[in-house]
Amino acid sequence: LLETIVARRDALKDAGILRPKKKREPDGEQSRDMKKIHALIEEALGEQTPRTPTGRVQADEDALEAAAPRHPVLAILAEYQHAAKLLDTYVPVVRAGVEHPIHCRYRTLVASGRTSCSGPNWQNLPREFGARECVIPRPGKVFVAAGYNVAELRALGQVCYSWFGFSALREAFLGGRDPHLELAATLLGISYDEAKARKKA
Repeated sequence: LLETIVARRDALKDAGILRPKKKREPDGEQSRDMKKIHALIEEALGEQTPRTPTGRVQADEDALEAAAPRHPVLAILAEYQHAAKLLDTYVPVVRAGVEHPIHCRYRTLVASGRTSCSGPNWQNLPREFGARECVIPRPGKVFVAAGYNVAELRALGQVCYSWFGFSALREAFLGGRDPHLELAATLLGISYDEAKARKKA
């Protein structure tokens, strides 16, 4: 991560995206020239440029992700910010974990119907090499991972059946049908069998 940050930082300095902080600003990373970033995003996305309610160019993570493939400097900025975020979010936690066990906070049900985890988000560790390898079980313990096919939808189907006495979602699973494919068939106005054949083809 540090190598990525240093290499991308030098390239962004050369492009004028990163500039030295002013004396009144806190020490640390250089500040970004937001005017230049806004101009590059607008240049890359044209009429599709996302804007704030006041009409200013948005330069959030989503806007940068959309513009990055269309502009080499923005691609470098996206890589730089991603690496910096990983470094700031996970490295301090992993370092602390050398001294003390890491205890995350879990919420068993959120609006998406899934669980969430914070402090840090151990459910969605970065896939970059080196991140997940830092996590090891305590002495004498092991990690066990189990994957359940569409567990949330199966649970939702059962909850609907338990509460209301019926569930089309549950019936689809019991009948060996894919509810995602059933939805696609309904939207396309075709039979489930035809949708299944199209998917296979």
